[in-house]
Amino acid sequence: MRNSPSIVLVKRLRELGTEVVIHDPYIAGYKGDLLTLAMNADAIVVMVAHHNYKMVKLSEISAVMRTPLLIDGRSVYTREQAEQAGLKYIGLGKG
Repeated sequence: MRNSPSIVLVKRLRELGTEVVIHDPYIAGYKGDLLTLAMNADAIVVMVAHHNYKMVKLSEISAVMRTPLLIDGRSVYTREQAEQAGLKYIGLGKG
């Protein structure tokens, strides 16, 4: 978590009044069932390229979201993977 850009993003989103739910499989306070955490979410933002995230079934995540939007800041997924799962995809740093 040290020097993480996630901290800056979460702080700003909260300043804007956004409800933020954090998941990280390697930090005790942020572990949890990703599918449950994604329920009724308007977006998922990937800020860390954990191997665990590459194993996620995007179609299951998309099915429980209110607004199926994936913002990928680490190129964990391809546009094709996201769109096949029913997610709108925004890949940061991809031009």
